[in-house]
Amino acid sequence: MMSDLRKAAEMALEEFELFFNTYPYMEKGYTLDARKALRQALAQPEQEWVGLTDEESKPLIQKAMMYYGHNPDHWTLTAGAGFCILARAIESKLKEKNCG
Repeated sequence: MMSDLRKAAEMALEEFELFFNTYPYMEKGYTLDARKALRQALAQPEQEWVGLTDEESKPLIQKAMMYYGHNPDHWTLTAGAGFCILARAIESKLKEKNCG
């Protein structure tokens, strides 16, 4: 999914191109720089969300379990499962906020 910012940048570049193709005598150095910057930014791929693997989240969950007095060896059982669910819920909300 394309971000609103990327859509706005594409629209701005299209308008720049249309305007200065129609009125080339009005273009100044700073507008050339702006068009170049927009082209470079749009040439970059959009960042994709990369979540944590179970192995990456395991030490974080175990640390939280130890803090609350739970056995960290049981990180996917009983109380540990609740910590895993919480970690995934937080990650999901962050993904939603950052990726739309």
